[in-house]
Amino acid sequence: MNIREYLLTQLSEECSEIAQMCGKSQRFGLREVYDNTLANPERHDNLERLIGEINDFFGVLLFMQRIGILPKNIHRRKLIKAKVDKIGKYMRYAQKLKTLQ
Repeated sequence: MNIREYLLTQLSEECSEIAQMCGKSQRFGLREVYDNTLANPERHDNLERLIGEINDFFGVLLFMQRIGILPKNIHRRKLIKAKVDKIGKYMRYAQKLKTLQ
């Protein structure tokens, strides 16, 4: 395994951890605190844990930028705006279908 492969694996793991925290937040709420003081004595709620996982993801991205695996300018405003618009479009559609309140 080379450095690029290693970091791509790390990035995919961070994506999985974000997905896992989204699922826990969906099931138990953003303010739920999992009471497992042995594993996490700081006892953060799901929102803080999700924010932590998102920042871990950004950390891997930044590292990959610093060593040249990813370009410095990965933010594409047009692509981001298009995604935001698409989310809004499909949320309105789901509301129209009454599958989203």
